[in-house]
Amino acid sequence: MDLRELVKSVDKDIGRDKDALVYRARSIAAELLEPYLLFHTKIVVQLVRTLGGDRIDTAAAWLHDIGRVVSGKGHREIGEVWAREWLKAFELTEEERCRILDGIKNHGSKCVPTTETGMRLKLADALAMFDEGWAYMVATYFKETGRSQEGINEFQKKWVVVEEMGTAKQKERCKQVLEKVLSMLRE
Repeated sequence: MDLRELVKSVDKDIGRDKDALVYRARSIAAELLEPYLLFHTKIVVQLVRTLGGDRIDTAAAWLHDIGRVVSGKGHREIGEVWAREWLKAFELTEEERCRILDGIKNHGSKCVPTTETGMRLKLADALAMFDEGWAYMVATYFKETGRSQEGINEFQKKWVVVEEMGTAKQKERCKQVLEKVLSMLRE
């Protein structure tokens, strides 16, 4: 089953305005994302709001990893292609659609967002990696599966984003978590 069919089976058309957009995006994420990925997504949504995000940013945050439902590799592109079609049903401006699509497609460490939404989502996604609960869970997973070096690489990629885009306070908090996690993975 492809992403369109999966979403179609869980999406409840309760409206087409911006409030309905956020509600429907949240519902789709809650229904389709694996529990660990939904946990990550909730952290990202909260961070986007903390960073000053509006309803468009919040919808993008709920949908940023939706492509992972069908594939880990290329999930940003898959999510963006699906969202491009899905968003046509909403009363959005072209600029609002572009913001959501940019956030979904360009939230990766090496991506270059072209909108404030994309930049906010990229930073929130990186900051989420350093949420203490999430970081410990991810590090434990990598360690227990014998993939400590892969875990180190993932944390370092996200650190580069925080170092480039984050505030001094965000960097300090993330650096503390990073040091603990790297120590754990190197044991």
